[in-house]
Amino acid sequence: MEANEVSKQWNYGFVTDLEWIRQYCHCTADFLDFQEKLYELLANTKCILDGHFEFTPDIHSRYFLRFSKITHYLVHIQVISNAVDRIIRAKGIQYNAVFSNAGPISSIAYDIAKKDKDEEDEKSLFLTTGNDIIFSGEREKKVLIILEELSEVSIRETFEIIEKEENTVVGVVILFQKKSEDASVFIPPEIPLIVMCNIDFPDVWEKSKCELCPDEAIPVNLMN
Repeated sequence: MEANEVSKQWNYGFVTDLEWIRQYCHCTADFLDFQEKLYELLANTKCILDGHFEFTPDIHSRYFLRFSKITHYLVHIQVISNAVDRIIRAKGIQYNAVFSNAGPISSIAYDIAKKDKDEEDEKSLFLTTGNDIIFSGEREKKVLIILEELSEVSIRETFEIIEKEENTVVGVVILFQKKSEDASVFIPPEIPLIVMCNIDFPDVWEKSKCELCPDEAIPVNLMN
């Protein structure tokens, strides 16, 4: 079976082989029904691109996870948000506000925020950042942070925004974390950390050692 379905228009393919995905995308949730749903979701949405990508001026890779493709359909959003909610409950995390960055991740954060919410319960206030910070005026909230992927800058800035308004971070959820990164380095040990999936894609090189650069038919795609 071919692992990749090629898109000639954009000079990259899509990884759709489930065995490949199971090998390099490790779902950390300990309930098997979600694990298989996540692997199928990654395959069916064609969100793992196979090409030639430049993440930083010094790092090239053959594979790239385009998160926005996962959130095109409500059913995919609910698969992830339901799993996150299930883990949060199991860990006993109590929160009354959800905070995320603007963009595709906000749709998953919103779905988590509205779970079990009724007219008499303000448990799940949805807060996000875009070009403007709309966190002002909200104080003494217990905030659950939802992030698409690990970013030291994003985590530090998010904590600063939340805590300057006298709110408290009670948990951090990171959907995808690369093997080379460790969110626990940037998050205080007393705050529960949930990483939904560890990514360990092969074929990552320093630019000077990139095995794809000699092939002029494969362009470098700037993704950051």
